[in-house]
Amino acid sequence: MSGGFLEANDFDNGNPMYIGARADGFNRLAGDLSELIVASSPMSGNEMAALANYLGAQHHFVLFNPSPTTLTFSTSGNQLTFTWPADHTGWQLQSNSVGVTATGSWFTVPGSTVTNQITITPDTTKSSVYYRMVSQQ
Repeated sequence: MSGGFLEANDFDNGNPMYIGARADGFNRLAGDLSELIVASSPMSGNEMAALANYLGAQHHFVLFNPSPTTLTFSTSGNQLTFTWPADHTGWQLQSNSVGVTATGSWFTVPGSTVTNQITITPDTTKSSVYYRMVSQQ
């Protein structure tokens, strides 16, 4: 992951903050730290969204939302379009024509991990096809 958020509900008990290593000096940061943002108070949902937009534009990455998401669809002619929230780009749209519980029969829809919308032409020779969203992380 290119970036992330540390959320804590614990108090710091007045201890110093360490950047790049734990207090014991073990497990040091490997790599680069391009930006550190420390908030002095909890952030609202709107502030978090604004920060995500800023970080995406500044550092060219998308923050990954690990919470479950919705998958919506629409049809036009013989095309089926699936859409999910933009903050879930990176998730996999998977399909299965065997059965929902056939765990070894799910396959990632090509190209679905780099977008939040994909249009497919269903295979009319299959009587049932299932779709789901799966987190890669």
